[in-house]
Amino acid sequence: MKYLIILTIFFIVSPIYGHKNVSVFKKIRNVEVTSFTSSFNEKTYRPLILAEYVSFLSKKHNFKNKIVIVFNESDITVDSTLCYFSKNKKFRKRELNIIFNKNDIDISKSINLIDHLIKNLSRFPLNNSEIINVYNSENINEVLTNKVYRPNDIDELNTDLFINYFFKENKFHFYEKNDNTETILFSFSNLYMFNVYNSLHLVVFNNENEISYIHDINKKVIDKFSIDIKAPFLYCKINYLENKILTFDIMNNKFEKNVVCYLIDEKIVIQNLKEEILNSKLKKD
Repeated sequence: MKYLIILTIFFIVSPIYGHKNVSVFKKIRNVEVTSFTSSFNEKTYRPLILAEYVSFLSKKHNFKNKIVIVFNESDITVDSTLCYFSKNKKFRKRELNIIFNKNDIDISKSINLIDHLIKNLSRFPLNNSEIINVYNSENINEVLTNKVYRPNDIDELNTDLFINYFFKENKFHFYEKNDNTETILFSFSNLYMFNVYNSLHLVVFNNENEISYIHDINKKVIDKFSIDIKAPFLYCKINYLENKILTFDIMNNKFEKNVVCYLIDEKIVIQNLKEEILNSKLKKD
């Protein structure tokens, strides 16, 4: 009962958030990247991490032409990637353009594609099947051994916390930084967003539905649970409340608002706080 009282208060005072599209542009040597996403999350940074690796790759190939990467977040289930050469009239050089229209970017697969494009410039345009079915090469495995730290280009995603992550060998590695020493804490294959609380608790969205909650980074105890979201969300604010409650204040792309709660000690997920409060009230009446 005490949980419902706390959560009822939270639900009443919880604010309504508006939708805001997010775009970010960055230039890394001969690579220009633009990312368009529906909300502020780690998916926004994925193309920027990709651009760092593409910069390593172009150096390895001695490819000096400009490479333009555009990521446009889309709900479509079919891979829609456009690759073409364009001419820069000002500098009289050909530019390699890759436009990703998809829900997310797979960094390894995308680097493989760009590696394949650079090595097959004389065969342009490539057919769609060839663009989709690209396999790992030794160049890619070597490039992915480079460590690329999480970018810091968006104010809303900036963090001064001593826990952060870098990407290496196709995984997101969370580390703790003390002075000049980095200690690897956890590694995940997928990452959508994360939050740190009281320098100990770490909440990681592995995707929009799957969550890993680390009670204490020193003890490395992980709870894994799912939340029921019927549509991709535009916004999610995570709160760590007293009495060990996690709340996820969510608005999806249909502008439907919901609050999901996780009772940490009990390991119970309340998928819809409003319904839970109403049902409790009906039972009481």
